[in-house]
Amino acid sequence: MQKSQVSFKILLFIAFVSMCISCSEQERESIVDDELIGYINSFVEEGAKRGVDVSIEGLEAYLLTEFSEDKEDTVCGWATLDNSEYQRIEILLSQNCWGERSDLEKENLMYHELGHALLNRRHLNGTLPNQATQKSIMCSRVCNNFNMFYEEGPMREYYLDELFDQNASFPASIENKDFKRVVYEIGFEEDDGDYLVLDFDGPLSDSSYTVKRDSIELNRTFEFGLNVSTKESVSDSMILFKSFDFIDFEPHSNLKAKAKIISNDFKGRIDFGMSIRDRNDSSFSGFSRCQREYLNTEINGDIEVEFYGISSRTELVSVFFLIYTNGPSNIFIDDIQVELLE
Repeated sequence: MQKSQVSFKILLFIAFVSMCISCSEQERESIVDDELIGYINSFVEEGAKRGVDVSIEGLEAYLLTEFSEDKEDTVCGWATLDNSEYQRIEILLSQNCWGERSDLEKENLMYHELGHALLNRRHLNGTLPNQATQKSIMCSRVCNNFNMFYEEGPMREYYLDELFDQNASFPASIENKDFKRVVYEIGFEEDDGDYLVLDFDGPLSDSSYTVKRDSIELNRTFEFGLNVSTKESVSDSMILFKSFDFIDFEPHSNLKAKAKIISNDFKGRIDFGMSIRDRNDSSFSGFSRCQREYLNTEINGDIEVEFYGISSRTELVSVFFLIYTNGPSNIFIDDIQVELLE
């Protein structure tokens, strides 16, 4: 009789434990907005392709008109981190954050947030060997989290490899390219009397600046270039850019832009960069992407910036100078050149 009572108690204990496990499993049931299910499933599939088993048990994923916690106005999504018991992501349901975005742009954002919640990935800023392209989809503030990859191909594969394995190698098919040809260059040697025909567009009417073709003595010879000068002691900014058609290239080629920038009295910062876009995108948004290099204080020499993995959608390339001044300055720009590497 005593033995039966003991056995009965054991059975009751096992039943109780089973009930607790069952309750626990119910508590960790996933709750996912219907619009987000496809991106979460594809995330799991991409992990499986790379030998990573991603569990979505207990994940909560919501599209909300406002976040459940106070967040910065510029944030479109957030996720939990370092929490094995509770994984949650929230995406802001607005036109800019979701409604007007393409499937790939939504995938960019979702994979970033899922990297936090399911892979425990923190933000990671840093560049690839070209010193311009961000090395991880987990970058923050210094990158556009909607446009880390903008089409199927080597760049998307690399970013997903790195997402699931931080030791992933940058693909040689992107990095190692040979010089093909110069696709654009301007040296300002000829004086046609009308500097606007150079097609440098910007706030030239701003009384803070003058922009004109001029000469400078270098190594006992005179060279012509574009002279940008401030008229007075002001803190201001401006942009000069030149756009040109870009056709007849292999998808995922590289571009390298070069320029000579000289100033002995510059006060402020210059960004030299390059953007790519199609003809329907005139606002440096959507498909377009930019790479930049930054210069500070005294400038005397060449600068270059590389663009890896050019999309087959590219139809226009722009070379630009963003000039931020903290006082009167003279800047001399010359020998702008863009090379194609395939």
